[in-house]
Amino acid sequence: MNTRLFYRNLPVGRKTHHMRNSILILAIWIGGCSSPDSTQTIEASGTIETTEVRVSTQISGQIDRLLVDEGDTVGVGDTLAIIDQTQLKLQQQQLQADIDLAEAQLRMLLNGARVEDIQQAQEQLKQAEAHLKLMQENLRRITELFESGSVSQQQKDDAETRFQVAQAQRDAAQQTVKKLQRFARPEEIEAAQAQLAKAKAGKALIDHRISEAFITAPLAGVVTHRPVEMGEVATPGLPLFTISELDPVEVVVFVTGKEVGRVRLGQQAVVHIDSYPHRAFEGQVTFIASQAEFTPKTIQTAAERVKLVYEVRLRVANPEGILKPGMPADVVLHAL
Repeated sequence: MNTRLFYRNLPVGRKTHHMRNSILILAIWIGGCSSPDSTQTIEASGTIETTEVRVSTQISGQIDRLLVDEGDTVGVGDTLAIIDQTQLKLQQQQLQADIDLAEAQLRMLLNGARVEDIQQAQEQLKQAEAHLKLMQENLRRITELFESGSVSQQQKDDAETRFQVAQAQRDAAQQTVKKLQRFARPEEIEAAQAQLAKAKAGKALIDHRISEAFITAPLAGVVTHRPVEMGEVATPGLPLFTISELDPVEVVVFVTGKEVGRVRLGQQAVVHIDSYPHRAFEGQVTFIASQAEFTPKTIQTAAERVKLVYEVRLRVANPEGILKPGMPADVVLHAL
C-alpha cells in the first residue's frame, strides 16, 4: 500500500490539523481493509432431498395383508405386506412328500424290503387312492360352482392343485409298492439318490419363494406412497411402496465455477430452513460434481438459469424428522 499525505505550503496550525485528519482517514481505510471478507464464505440456496426406494414383490400373487400405510415409520426388515401363499404351500407339501418318499425308497433299496414294509406300502397306496377319489369329486363340485359363478377362480385353482397333488401321491405310492416287490440294482440306487436330491432342491426353491411372500423394508424411513390395496394382485416389478429415508437428508445446492474451487469433501456448513428460522443445522459436503451444468430451471430468475454451475450435496442429520423433501434451504459454506 502506497499512501502519501500532502500538506506542503500550509500554515503550521492548519498543517497539524490536516495531518491529524489524514491520519484518521488512513486509520479508517486500513480498518475497513482488515474487516472480514465476504469471500471467506459461500452462500447458496437449494432444496432438501431424500433417498427414496420403491419396494416391489419378487413373486406374483394376491395381496393377503397390508401392514403399513402412508406416513408410517418403518425400520429395516419390518414386514410391509404379505402375498397369498396358498399355492406355494400346497407345492411345499407335495415336495416334502416327495422327499419323504424318496428317502423311504432309498432306504428300501439299500436295506431290502421286508414283508411289513410291503404291507405298509400297500396300505398307503389304498389311502392315496381314496384321497385321490375324494379330491376328484371335490374338483368336480367346485368346477360346477365356478361355472355357475358361485366360487372364484382362485378357489377353482386351489381345487385343481389339490387334485394334482393327490394324483402325484397315488402314482408315487404305486411305484413304491412295485419297487418293494423286487430286488434293487446299483443303477436303481443311483436313480433313487438323484430323485431325493431333486426333491430337496425343489423344496428349497419353494421355501425361498414362500419367504419372498413377506415384503420387507430394505431401509428405515417413512412410507411416502402406497398405490395398492389389500386383495389386489401384485406382480414382480410393480411398486407396492415408496420409502423415504429421512435421517439423514441431503441438501442440494449449486455453486459457480469460481466458488467450486473452495469447496472440499467433508467441508462443514450451516443450513437454515424457512420453517425453523431460529435454528441452524449442521451440514457436511458429501458430493461435488466434476462437470458443470446450466443452472436448473427450478432456480427463480432467468438470469441465473443461464449460468454454468456445479452441483454440491450436503448431508444433514435429521433425527427429529422435521426436515422434509422439497423444503427450500439456505447454506453457508466456510470456504477453504
